[in-house]
Amino acid sequence: MATLALGVLSGCSSGTGAGEESGGQLTLATIKSPIQLLRNEAAGRIPSAEVDSIVQPTDRSSACKPSAEDPDELYRTWESGVLTLIKQNSSKPVKDIEKDLIDSFLAQGWSEGEAPAAKTTRLVKDSTFATIDLSFVEHDLVSKVDGQIQVITLGPCVLTDGPDSAEVRKLEGKD
Repeated sequence: MATLALGVLSGCSSGTGAGEESGGQLTLATIKSPIQLLRNEAAGRIPSAEVDSIVQPTDRSSACKPSAEDPDELYRTWESGVLTLIKQNSSKPVKDIEKDLIDSFLAQGWSEGEAPAAKTTRLVKDSTFATIDLSFVEHDLVSKVDGQIQVITLGPCVLTDGPDSAEVRKLEGKD
């Protein structure tokens, strides 16, 4: 499923930050679904027998250029994420689930890129402009689970009419 989803994003030019494909400019509308499918693919690789619950799904656009370059936040990316809580007394430690998840993408030609934050692994692939950020926490005493796995997928940076535009508001379900 991820291969199909990423096919829409492959072959893009990152020139000015707005990806282009043969039929014209990519938009948030054209990247939203493939990025959501990639998130689902990544989260689906976490063994269901180890999952306590899935919380905090997110789907939104976010600015993707520094504010000095793009003060109106016209260049945006689609961000899709989910937080998976691992069962208390899981048969597999979170670090092993983490390793298996990362290894499954590395086996498909993904590689580790520059992580955006501590305790985050960023996966990138030359044939696509999508990225996968994976964060792991073991033994969360507050929620009484053995750990958490955060999956965030990001699309390419595309030119929009801004965060309050009709397109962005519609895609984010605000209209």
